[in-house]
Amino acid sequence: MTMRKVTAALLFAALILPIAAQADTQYTYGANLFTNGSFETSSTGWTAQPSVGNSTSFTYPVAGNNGSKALGITVTAYKSGDIFWQPSNVAVTAGMQYLFSAYSLNSAPVPVIAAYLDSTGKAVSFATLGTVPAGASWQKFTATTTIPTGVTQVRIQHVMHSTGSLAIDDYSLQLIGTTTTGTPPPPPPPTMPIISSFTAAPSSITAGQSSTLSWVTTGATLVTINQGIGAVTGTSKSVSPTATTTYTLSAGNSAGTTTAIVVVTVAPVVVTPPPPPPPPSKPTITSFTATPTKITAGQSSTLAWATTGATLLTIDNGVGVVTGTSKSVSPTATTTYTLSAGNSAGTTTATVTVTVAPVVVTPPPPPPPSNLISNGNLETGSTNAPTGWSNDYWGNLTPQFTYPVAGNGGGKAAQLQVTSYTDGAANWVFDHVTDSTHAQYQFSEDYMATVPTELDIEYLMQDGTYDYEWLQTVPASASWKTLTAQITPPTGAVSFTVLHILAAKGTLTIDNASLTVLNDPFAQGMASFIFDDGLLSQYQNAVPILKTAGLNAGFYIITTEPDSGDTGYMSWTQIKDLQAKGYEVGGHTRTHPFLTTLTPAQLTSEVSGSFSDLVAQGITPKTFVYPFGDVNSTVEAAVKTAGYQAARGSYYGLNGTVTDRYDLYDIRVDSTSNLATLEKYIDQAKADKRWVVFELHDVLASGGDTYSITPAFFQSLVSYVKSSGIQVTTLQQGMSQLSN
Repeated sequence: MTMRKVTAALLFAALILPIAAQADTQYTYGANLFTNGSFETSSTGWTAQPSVGNSTSFTYPVAGNNGSKALGITVTAYKSGDIFWQPSNVAVTAGMQYLFSAYSLNSAPVPVIAAYLDSTGKAVSFATLGTVPAGASWQKFTATTTIPTGVTQVRIQHVMHSTGSLAIDDYSLQLIGTTTTGTPPPPPPPTMPIISSFTAAPSSITAGQSSTLSWVTTGATLVTINQGIGAVTGTSKSVSPTATTTYTLSAGNSAGTTTAIVVVTVAPVVVTPPPPPPPPSKPTITSFTATPTKITAGQSSTLAWATTGATLLTIDNGVGVVTGTSKSVSPTATTTYTLSAGNSAGTTTATVTVTVAPVVVTPPPPPPPSNLISNGNLETGSTNAPTGWSNDYWGNLTPQFTYPVAGNGGGKAAQLQVTSYTDGAANWVFDHVTDSTHAQYQFSEDYMATVPTELDIEYLMQDGTYDYEWLQTVPASASWKTLTAQITPPTGAVSFTVLHILAAKGTLTIDNASLTVLNDPFAQGMASFIFDDGLLSQYQNAVPILKTAGLNAGFYIITTEPDSGDTGYMSWTQIKDLQAKGYEVGGHTRTHPFLTTLTPAQLTSEVSGSFSDLVAQGITPKTFVYPFGDVNSTVEAAVKTAGYQAARGSYYGLNGTVTDRYDLYDIRVDSTSNLATLEKYIDQAKADKRWVVFELHDVLASGGDTYSITPAFFQSLVSYVKSSGIQVTTLQQGMSQLSN
């Protein structure tokens, strides 16, 4: 390997000489213009901006630079748009220069973007100050910016454009001025990037093989490789040159570019020509069989053969030229097939007879009467689609719908493949099913999928409009798997269908769809108020409203928070006061992680540990709430083992007596909720004798995030529940009426 780079010390000395020549001019820095730039007390002044269509969680606090607090973002599914923590606007002066610095811990490259605003807060222009490369440790980013004419405010933030995680800390923006008082000079200009190594392994290959280019750089904002590769991320790249090639790695930043080269030597493949073939002889047919030899009309038989020395194989009776060693045929009458194997020396033949017995074809039995989906097993249909089904898609994607394909355990199934994807979705869909008044439904389906998919419901309403409801995310599965879900149509629904959606590049195969009516009402309708996380605002603002109305509720505690010193959470004294007043207190893990991502030891610590933490405070919990609704069979088993008797997830809908007690459905109440819609769920639960569980978080008069509601909104919800006369229960009281 040969490496060329500019000595950083020489470059730095050359850059600072002009500053030293200005004998009395020194640079000064003003105070930090960001409010709460270190996030040590709260996230005040910062707003989560998730962008529509993405699966995003914003977290405060997370561990910060040097152990302090920071703001965090996790993106598990990215579609489009900008995702960032947005700071308050900072007042600046046009024409002046400012120094920006911040720390970040990011799993993918993150651009740092400045928005320049006028006096009304309208964006005049935007500028990318630089990009922070992905890294496994905290990185400091600095940049200077001169404020454009007409700009009075600026806003700077790290922006995510992909899946991954980001934490930010220690935001600073300072005015750069000059003085003659000998104050410290400005930070030195950036130094040239360093290329610590650039290697190829192996460095010698044979044409058709691959070599891995690996590199280590420091201080680079852009890394590129020539020979048509272009910009690269990470630390390695596989290449397959067809001839000896010199690769040049260029690591650049605002100070310049450092390069290094490596050569991959390619040896040509030496092909030894085969010996000339012997003079041809007539082909030999070793065997020619039919399996089975007797069929009924409409069935198939497989003709199989073994030959030697043939350059052309044909079968008569309309089969024609064949390749390989077998061919399926479906004769309608008894037929003798002749196989001819030929070459330049002549032709050899063999025959086999397939006997066909006439039969009366009996169509497949109809689906069981309880299945409301016509042709749910997909066994009847044309070459394009099963009877009673159609396909649909929208957006910028290329879908391919195939029917029939092999089903689960034999029979027919339907397949959808997306070969290119930017946005949109595609799905097979069965004909709308008429909704029965006050009915709840059980949906099931067998599926295989190479990527996660989504289950939605399409409702036709009485006014002729269509409403859509997200039901659940379906994990990928390389083998046949059965999904189930319960459906509670809203009041006013005339009919509905279930959309199993593929919204990514991949393949989805479905079979055996079933929709049945559940006869599972309770003795009377029920409603529950379930508060997640153990937040202080719940104790201060929600409990007084509940007390005045004489209604009960449940509070689910992140058990490390009461001792963390974070003033946004309840203390153990306040939590025990809730229990003493008759409210239910349950578990919500120790640190609020995604439970399906943990190791078995971590899962036990989070779930059983939260149970033990509550018991240590004199509280014996009966029920549990999954953080983010993140649950699978392994997580359910851990909750049972810990001692919890029921748990609430985040699937949207009402509960019946047969609902899984360890994955109860809920209705989230947040800043986007409409009171009239929530009132309809209360009315429906009462009329249908179902159980509606409301999921709540912060109750704040101002300054809340997307999950927050105001005390006034909560008062309106409580007042309607009270006036409706529906029974209000806790999870512990409600679970006693479940049948499973």
